Amino acid sequence: MSHNMTCLLAQASIDSVPANWLKYLVLTIIAGMVATAFVVSAIFAVLQYYADKRREGKPTSTTLENNPLRMQKVYPSATVKELADAKNEHGRRLDKHDAELGQIWSTMRDEDKAIRREVAEKFDSISRALGRIEGELSKD
Repeated sequence: MSHNMTCLLAQASIDSVPANWLKYLVLTIIAGMVATAFVVSAIFAVLQYYADKRREGKPTSTTLENNPLRMQKVYPSATVKELADAKNEHGRRLDKHDAELGQIWSTMRDEDKAIRREVAEKFDSISRALGRIEGELSKD
């Protein structure tokens, strides 16, 4: 009998199965998977509820040694006089920096003028030298 059954199964083809039956089979499998997922999620929700209930009654202890937060000293707030002194100090330092920047800019402008003058003199000497060379070449 098993030999006949094997031959029967080997001869079966997808064309011999009615299309409606395949459609209902696929829909039944999908519906079963959805129902199973719903049941499993409901079971886990109930388990989570009981775990939360059990954990809810237990107090938790906190020690400062195991606390990940850093402890640091709190300094008193600044007074108006301290803020005014700090403002004056910052103003003095900014004025000093402004003066230094002004000096640097004037030095840069003076050096720029000197460099331009020097380059112009060198170009003049090159121009005179080229004129002499052209004069010598035109004599020949």
